Amino acid sequence: VAVARKDGAVSFTLNGAFPRNCIVRAELQLLDRTELAERLFRHIWLGLGGTWSGQAVEQAAPAGARVLARRSGRPWGELLRQLNKQSDNAWTRVLYLELGAARSAAEPGRQTAELAAQTVREWFAEQAISSEGLVMDNGSGLSRSERISPRQMAQLLVAASRGRHAADFAMSLPTVGVDGTMRNRIKESPATGWARLKTGTLRNVVALAG
Repeated sequence: VAVARKDGAVSFTLNGAFPRNCIVRAELQLLDRTELAERLFRHIWLGLGGTWSGQAVEQAAPAGARVLARRSGRPWGELLRQLNKQSDNAWTRVLYLELGAARSAAEPGRQTAELAAQTVREWFAEQAISSEGLVMDNGSGLSRSERISPRQMAQLLVAASRGRHAADFAMSLPTVGVDGTMRNRIKESPATGWARLKTGTLRNVVALAG
């Protein structure tokens, strides 16, 4: 529960419990993304001697807006390692939406998530994989609405292993019994230290693929 205080700070109340001796360190996204962006920008702007008033809003840039600065992010091949090793759902959603952002300039009237879904389906078609029954909701896996069949997943992995980004993809997957979300699983097996598997976990659901 987030509550804004009069001094401008935000107080968070966390409810729930962890098992005794739990070693999981969850990276929680607690603050609304628009408010977080405003606070970060305001802090930097004030630190540079500027002044700030008003409130940030999330909407399309007005006609005639001029770019003052541009920053290139790190290549996704680098970010993918942390994303997949630790199963970072927030970054996964960002990656999914990036697929739509790349084509939003050509189709400004459509939502980024809709364009991202179209991009995924086009990739499936290029690989001769049926997308029938495929359901994409938020793109991060933290959804009970999303659907993919075991056959589609297997065909996807085969196509990825043959693609030009196969090395980056394989490098990003947790190594069984060694690191990431697989460091404490299947520790005594011929697969230990060799197989690269991605976990998928929701309440009452556990999946592995790789």
